[in-house]
Amino acid sequence: MCTCMLRNPIIAIVDSGIDVSNPIFQNIKISGVSVDFDETANEWGMIKNGDIKDEIGHGTAISSIIVKKLAESNVNPELIVVKLFDKDYKTDEERLLTALKYISENVTCDIVHLSLGITICSKLYELSLLCERLYCQDKIIIGAFDNMGAMSYPASLKHVIGVDVSKLCKGKNEWIYVENSSINILTPNRIHRCSWLNGKETLVEGSSFSAAYVTAFVAQYMKMTDSYDYNTIMNALKVQSASKVSQSYNIQNNQFIMPKKAIVFPFNKEMHSLRRFQNELSFEIMGYYDTIYSRNIHKSCDSIIGGCKRQDDSILVEDIKSLDWKSDFDTLILGHIQALSEVLKKDMHDYFISKCQEFNKNLFSFDDVSKYLCTYRNVNVYSPKTSSGDLPDNSFGKLFRIGKPIIGVFGTSSKQGKFTIQLELRKRFVEEGYRVGQLGTEPHSELFGFDEVFPMGYNYNIELSDQECIPAINDKMHRIELKNPDVIIVGGQSSTIPYFYGNTIYMSPFQQQLLYATVPDCFVLVVNAYDDIDYIKKTINYLESIGQVLAIVVSPVLPKVVLGEMTFRKDISIDESVEMFKKQFKLPVYMLISESDLDKLYLNCKEYFEEKG
Repeated sequence: MCTCMLRNPIIAIVDSGIDVSNPIFQNIKISGVSVDFDETANEWGMIKNGDIKDEIGHGTAISSIIVKKLAESNVNPELIVVKLFDKDYKTDEERLLTALKYISENVTCDIVHLSLGITICSKLYELSLLCERLYCQDKIIIGAFDNMGAMSYPASLKHVIGVDVSKLCKGKNEWIYVENSSINILTPNRIHRCSWLNGKETLVEGSSFSAAYVTAFVAQYMKMTDSYDYNTIMNALKVQSASKVSQSYNIQNNQFIMPKKAIVFPFNKEMHSLRRFQNELSFEIMGYYDTIYSRNIHKSCDSIIGGCKRQDDSILVEDIKSLDWKSDFDTLILGHIQALSEVLKKDMHDYFISKCQEFNKNLFSFDDVSKYLCTYRNVNVYSPKTSSGDLPDNSFGKLFRIGKPIIGVFGTSSKQGKFTIQLELRKRFVEEGYRVGQLGTEPHSELFGFDEVFPMGYNYNIELSDQECIPAINDKMHRIELKNPDVIIVGGQSSTIPYFYGNTIYMSPFQQQLLYATVPDCFVLVVNAYDDIDYIKKTINYLESIGQVLAIVVSPVLPKVVLGEMTFRKDISIDESVEMFKKQFKLPVYMLISESDLDKLYLNCKEYFEEKG
């Protein structure tokens, strides 16, 4: 709690400087510094005392709004100006960090006002720490949001009062207090008349200028009270607001518990990666099970899936009927079994949930089994899903632009090994000491320690509209970003664009939302050896409207059927396809089944981000 003893507030204004000759500042104590580029150190950080002349007018306008509004209440603030930019109008993270660090270490003030911000921040962790330090110093930070509508920094950070404009505000001088959101205050999107350079006035609009009125209110509140802190000021803003937005989707989904010892059923395609990357799991798999109808019983797991680096023929698929439910495994990992239920004419979900309850086992189910939970209340069941509980509260359509490098693994069809590539890339990044964040779209992504999951694959469990999916996925990406990874890997499902527009079977309903919400910097495109050249070209062109296609990986899977208008190339080897694709697309082309090719792919990705800086 800060004690201000009813004195005039001191406001640090980070902007383009100030025109001190303007008559409106005649009785205002003004001092300041500028952030400049240090040619010797080749970085932003040189602080010039007294160099605060405004060359463009923005900082003068902001300061004039604050001073003029406070004069109505006979409050005479002291201004400490930190000139951050000049005619270039640019604010980058290095300049911003330098300014906030200077204020934290050298400036005694009550308010830090920033009518500016950045939408992409690769040093978000450092920026967050600086804002927390200012908060602990009882310096109230007020920041304006980006006028284009994106989430921006520092406005969206914790303990920063973020101000935006909105048509929800009807009155000229009102504001709306927003709860459960990174956006704290909504103000009218109106025209403001304010001072500019050379004593002139101008008409302006936008969140930059609206935020100045919020700062004036906070400064006035400080003058009227003998003590304040962030919480009391937020409460004052709430009390004085015209209305409140408090809609919240805080519905918690069922909680994931990482297994210690698990068994797997059935041993189908979705389960193969659990065996292939068993050494990458944080838990032990006690056995793989299936039904006699699969024709896999007593066969080697590795011989069934192929591609294992060190094949172990002693790991066999066992008959589920032989499972000893009293043995010491704690979790049943249950794959998609709806088709099996139809074949056996028996509700297999009900059967396995009842068994888990009877023998006190946890259940990780790929399929949604929520309808059974009213009957079986004493069993811990987790089904990966995305619902209203995953929506960010009161974001008003704002999205985070992720400041960490993002690799997207996308393909031309399903069943190509895209999940395998994601795991192979992660393994190599981690081995070299990089921190890897991952958003998975496979239901078992969390079993591999992925940070977030959007389960949009087969039999997906998503309870959101198309428009709701984008902010939900984007919020998951932001949560990954906050963990400060060096790189983030995202994987798609099925075909990136439809091969044929005559049937919905060729269309992946969530693929576009995933792309819009994540916006990868670069892509690894997985193709089939038999894919049509023109179709691959269309896919590359589409992806390159978002990021750069770095490489192509050829899947070893061969087609079983050719449908309708599909003109898959036949009778061609993978080696021939690799050479053809190299000549056609002028890109590195690798084989999924080649360990050395996967090493080259990793180096490709790493070198790309090193070159990008």
